[in-house]
Amino acid sequence: CDVFGRPDWKDRQEWRTGAGRTNDRPELNGMVREITSKKPTAHWVEAFEKVGIPCGPIYDIKQAFDDPQVKHLGMAVPCEHPVYGKTAMLGSPLNFSGAKKEIRIASRAAGEDTNDVLTEMGFSAAEIADLRAQNAI
Repeated sequence: CDVFGRPDWKDRQEWRTGAGRTNDRPELNGMVREITSKKPTAHWVEAFEKVGIPCGPIYDIKQAFDDPQVKHLGMAVPCEHPVYGKTAMLGSPLNFSGAKKEIRIASRAAGEDTNDVLTEMGFSAAEIADLRAQNAI
């Protein structure tokens, strides 16, 4: 497809298969990056959708929460975080009849549940302390 304005790309035999594109990934990514950086995201989303290429923008956190579809689907779920207070988290984009999709707890801090998980797996308090002393956890 000529979506990038590079009809010569279709002649690249090595890109006709997934394996060929994977093997040539650094060159291919560099060429795509060079071209896509010249126009805004909205231009590329429209161009790709027009020719049937599934796509979407890559968001930072603020953009993700501000996205109209995120708001429409109710994916920005308010919750109370023990450290950050009232905040929002991204919920599931999947909707199933009768299934609840509320957030049961706020995101846990890194390592917050380590002792509980290791205890549940059968580690003793002494073994967990030893792992901590070795900086393994």
